[in-house]
Formats: sequence, structure tokens, C-alpha cells
Amino acid sequence: MAEDITPDVISGASFSSSLRGFDKDEVQAFLAAVAQRVASLQDEAENAHLNLGERIGRLLQDAKDNSDEITERARNEAAQEREVAVQDATKTREEADAYSLDTRTQADEYSRETRAEADTYAEQTRQEASDAGTSIRADADSDARTTRQAAETEKTRRIQEADESVGQLAEKERQVRLRLAALGEQLGALSSEVRALGATPSESDPNDLTIEESVGG
Repeated sequence: MAEDITPDVISGASFSSSLRGFDKDEVQAFLAAVAQRVASLQDEAENAHLNLGERIGRLLQDAKDNSDEITERARNEAAQEREVAVQDATKTREEADAYSLDTRTQADEYSRETRAEADTYAEQTRQEASDAGTSIRADADSDARTTRQAAETEKTRRIQEADESVGQLAEKERQVRLRLAALGEQLGALSSEVRALGATPSESDPNDLTIEESVGG
């Protein structure tokens, strides 16, 4: 059809008459009813378009408000997580240092006590051996050396255990720092997603414009 069908076109339509044609009054009445209905439908479509635009505007505003709230909440939670992680790392390090110092102190004390006992035993044995002869003295010296070696071996073992414990605690501290780095990356990703949610239709999704154009058309 060369022209658009509008209420005015419908109500003003005319037809050529014929001998056996339709009743002209009935045709005009029907055309008037059709024109009125078409006008009503056009008004409804226009109102629906306006309402849709307002609704989209409200949805975009709500999305922006929610994105700001989510960003602030995520930032606060990340700060709290970071603070807790730092406190845990500091506490772990302090405990590791204290444990290492205590273990080394105990090892040194044990070594001193064992050496003193060995020296005392050796002295007693030498005194007894001096009366028993060279053979007994040699046995006493051997026992003393064995006792000293045992003491040194035990000291070395305890120091090694302390060093291993410090290494394990250092690994725990490294894991905590990795967790801090992961939290920072997650916060950055969340901030990017939130900014994307708060973007305008022309900046975020061209389909939003397509929907409005299709309704208006």
C-alpha cells in the first residue's frame, strides 16, 4: 500500500459505487469503528513505549545504586580480610620466633647439663680408675667421649627440629601472603564487573537501544 494506514486514512476512505455493492452507511460505520480502534491501539502503543522507557530508566538507576553498594561492601570485606590476614601472619611469625628461641634455649641448656654430667661422671670414673689401673682409665675416657658425643648428637637433633619448625611456619606465612594477593585480584575483578553493571545502555549493550527502537517503530 502506498500510504500508511492511519485512523484518518481509514475514516476518510471512499469506494466507488456499484449496482450490487455494499451498503455505504454500513461501510462508513465499520470504517469509523476500525479507525477508532486503530487510534486506540496507537495510543496504547505510545503509552507502553513511554512506560517502558521509564521502567528501563528506573532499572538502570537501581543497578547503579546496587553496584555502588556492592562495591563498598566488597571493599570493606576485603579490608577486613586483609587486616585479619596481616594479623595472622604477624602472630604466626612471632610464634615461630618464640618457638625457635625457646627450642634453641632448651637445646643449649640440655647440652650444658649433659656435658656437666658427663664431665662429672668422667671425673668420678677417672678417680676410680686411677686406683684400678690404665685399662679402667681408658674405659672411663671412652665412656666420657661416648657421653659427650651423645649429648652433641641430641643437641644437633633438637636444633634441626627447631629449624624445621621455623621452615614450616615460614611456609604458612607465605600461604597467608598468597591469600592476600588472591583477595586483591578478586576485588579488582569484582570492581570491573560492578563498573560494567553500572554503565549506560549506549556504553554497555547496544541491544538496549534495539529494544526501544523496536517498540517505538
